[in-house]
Amino acid sequence: MADFCTRCVWEIFVQPHERTPEVLENLTPDIDVFKIYGDLPRGMWRPCLCEGCGLGAIMKSETGELLVAYATKDPDHLSDWTDYGHRP
Repeated sequence: MADFCTRCVWEIFVQPHERTPEVLENLTPDIDVFKIYGDLPRGMWRPCLCEGCGLGAIMKSETGELLVAYATKDPDHLSDWTDYGHRP
């Protein structure tokens, strides 16, 4: 079964007319980016694989910033760390 991150669940499975703060608050994504980020100690990261956007890892930087890396065409390498708001 495919796993999807928070943003992909919102964008793929929630219709535009249904997108309200209440719906967002009650989303249950397979890869809950913000929960994973909240559970990570600073400087640590966790691998994952979103079938929607190719999200491959979630990191909490040393400064507490939420960063992500995406799958690339090379299965042995992820993209550079970037803000979750940017896609490859």
